[in-house]
Amino acid sequence: MSAIRNLERADIPGVARLFSLVWRRSPDASDRELERFFESTLLDHPWVDPELPSFVATEGTEIVGFIGSNVRRMTFEGNPIRMVCSAHLIAHPRVRKRAVGARLLKTLLAGPQDLTMTDGATDEMRRLWEALGGTAVPLGAFSFARLFKPASLGVDLYLSRRAPRVATGAARLLAQPLDRMANLTLKHRPATPPADAGIAPLSPEIMVTEIEAIATGMRLRSAYDTSYLSWLFDELDRVAARGTLWADGVARGRLWAEAVRTDKLLGWYVCHLREGGFCRVLQFAAEPKSGDEVFLHLSSRAHQVGAAALYGRLEPQLVAPVTNSRCIIRPSDGRLLVHSSDPEIARTVRAGHALLTRMDGEWW
Repeated sequence: MSAIRNLERADIPGVARLFSLVWRRSPDASDRELERFFESTLLDHPWVDPELPSFVATEGTEIVGFIGSNVRRMTFEGNPIRMVCSAHLIAHPRVRKRAVGARLLKTLLAGPQDLTMTDGATDEMRRLWEALGGTAVPLGAFSFARLFKPASLGVDLYLSRRAPRVATGAARLLAQPLDRMANLTLKHRPATPPADAGIAPLSPEIMVTEIEAIATGMRLRSAYDTSYLSWLFDELDRVAARGTLWADGVARGRLWAEAVRTDKLLGWYVCHLREGGFCRVLQFAAEPKSGDEVFLHLSSRAHQVGAAALYGRLEPQLVAPVTNSRCIIRPSDGRLLVHSSDPEIARTVRAGHALLTRMDGEWW
């Protein structure tokens, strides 16, 4: 039987090779950026906690399984708690029938953290979590999309995965008249937001100062500090150049984060914005009663700076703005799952009383 132990720094190259084999179908690939990513997100970030490690499964000196522990600091009803975001559960193909993945997950869930979550889980993973006491979050099974340039979006999705680079310019030009026709017939252009609000770049300092006011009424939220957010923004900014972690992922864009304010801060949004492609919402936060206005600014600005569509997970603060803005709502490819030894914490997340966003997860 495979032995399970804490991840050590010397394991990182082996973890990267296993990840490449499973998710990139490149068994012999050496990827220094992938190794750097695992080191940064699992061993070196400001909130790393030796009591909440990642785990590897080994056979002799070979790593045959891995589960990542991304530590997050949260508050529940004003009290500090620790959350682990479970990430990158993988097992070597030859040991998958030995329940290596299930044993790794069981080990992680048995840790001293107050809450464990994972984002983007398959139905198979959902069943495994439920067998170990976890539950699915209802809204976490849905995503939304707001189309601005449907033809350009289709071209971008196709070209980013398949087409030779020499064909991209002509294909994008051909999409433009189709997008103009779509705007005329389907009215894809977002409504104009109120003129009394201003837009400014969003900084970690603003988020730390304003999170308590913005998250009023939320029983569970992140306990951000500037060192963590500065690190996180740096990691998010690397994604466009790094590409997605897995072989067939949709290309990401640059980090784009803005605050919306009048005489006070109304809210903010943090996204990966790809011109001619998706603007992926990682976090949307707005004070009570300002959600519609902040979402109007997000939609208008994303369209203005060149996104072909707005896309994200349907979260509690987004339900009203999304349904009021001609967005498409559909079942998501993944699930948001939670596990906690405190039933009230798990109920809070399922009930939508938590500011728990994609930015707090692992699949950015």
